[in-house]
Amino acid sequence: MDIVEFSKLAAEIRAKHRQGTGSDIEGFALDYDYLLDRLPLLNVGKIKKPGEPDNMLTVPCTASSANVNAATIGAALQHLWETELSYPFLKPYCSASTVVQSVDEVVLHFIVVCQERGPYIMGKIVVDMRPKKALRRKVRPSKEARR
Repeated sequence: MDIVEFSKLAAEIRAKHRQGTGSDIEGFALDYDYLLDRLPLLNVGKIKKPGEPDNMLTVPCTASSANVNAATIGAALQHLWETELSYPFLKPYCSASTVVQSVDEVVLHFIVVCQERGPYIMGKIVVDMRPKKALRRKVRPSKEARR
């Protein structure tokens, strides 16, 4: 599914279901933090809850290695979505996702409704693919050198 198809389906889901609230979002955040942390390709950052109807949950990540490419991470995210993040064991009422890749990031956009009359949760997992520069500490000269 491409981003246009995803956006249309997400709009249909949002029109039929209420937006998830505090405890719904918090439950997803805990699950996603746990499940993504188990994926060795990623370093998971602090999950953000912007509270916007089309972005209730944002999971920032970085690639765990400079040797991992966007296609590999995109495939791993899609597989994790299909096997765990979309709650397939609960037989969700409806869910959709799409992976969008660019040079700098891989984004899995998602929406899920776990029960027929349940709320929807919509958000994204954003993996920053930019290489990280090593931080260099400024070394202060010793007291003897400053004299």
